[in-house]
Amino acid sequence: MPDQGRSPLATSRSSIRIFDKDFIVQIERKPNKNIYLRLISAQVLYVTCPYETTDSYIEKFIKDKAKWIYVKSLALSNSRKDFKDPIYYVGKAYHLKIEDGYSKIKITDDTIIIHVKDADFEKARRYFYTKAAKVLDELVTGFKDKYLEILRSYGYQNEIKLKYHLVKTRWGTCYTGRDLIELNELLIHFEPICLESVFWHECVHLLVPNHSKRFYQILEYHMPRYKEIQKLLK
Repeated sequence: MPDQGRSPLATSRSSIRIFDKDFIVQIERKPNKNIYLRLISAQVLYVTCPYETTDSYIEKFIKDKAKWIYVKSLALSNSRKDFKDPIYYVGKAYHLKIEDGYSKIKITDDTIIIHVKDADFEKARRYFYTKAAKVLDELVTGFKDKYLEILRSYGYQNEIKLKYHLVKTRWGTCYTGRDLIELNELLIHFEPICLESVFWHECVHLLVPNHSKRFYQILEYHMPRYKEIQKLLK
């Protein structure tokens, strides 16, 4: 990362080597008071900082966190739930390519090609998960009625509302008072049965709001392989 003093660009892109790994560094200068760093994939660092922050200061900031970055990167590299090459899509591994162009996604037998302006990694990531939500919803449509019928047999008579979000902490959340189930867009990386198991888990919360014995009795009676499937999400 060569020092260019204060950058005239609000956004810039460079690279840095940490131990034996090379990382892309995406920098976004904002009217911030502080500098922040996060890994948005195993290979990409995303830095937001005040406008006056120099490249040399950013480089020092990154290197001070080198050990944490390296360990976190290794964990992400071994995880399916990451936007990287290879990328897992509905349980299958593909090569990932990001190219400049009008926003669209093309999937071939072995490659996912994402076109976004300037071939920007973060834009490609956001676009991918936005489209993933639509794919997940189509998949849920294929089994939703089956589980709704089971809920009806236990006395549940309402309609389920669905939302999709990109979060790190939970695969799904059920808001029983609103009949709302939220599913994690990261489920796009796994086999459809994983999505189905998370959906059913949250459905059972519409009957039993806690993780009591009764909850798991209903859950596993109608999905005997639930525990086995959950291992795929670890």
